[in-house]
Amino acid sequence: MRRSEGEIVCPNPNCGFCGLPTKKRRGSIIVMFFLLLLGALPGLIYAIVYDGYTLICPQCGMRLGTTAR
Repeated sequence: MRRSEGEIVCPNPNCGFCGLPTKKRRGSIIVMFFLLLLGALPGLIYAIVYDGYTLICPQCGMRLGTTAR
C-alpha cells in the first residue's frame, strides 16, 4: 500500500490508524489578544512561541508532533 504525502501511521499500538492527521492550532487566539492588550512584548513572545499546529490522530486522539505553518 502506498501512502500519499501528509499521511501518517499512528504509533499507538492499540490504534494503528493510517491516513491524514487532524491539525489543531497551538496556543489560543484569545490569550494572544489579551497579552497584546497588556503590552506588545508579551503578546509578540506568545505569538512566536505558540505559532504552528499540532498533528493529532483522528481515531485515538494521540498527539503526534508539531509543525510550523
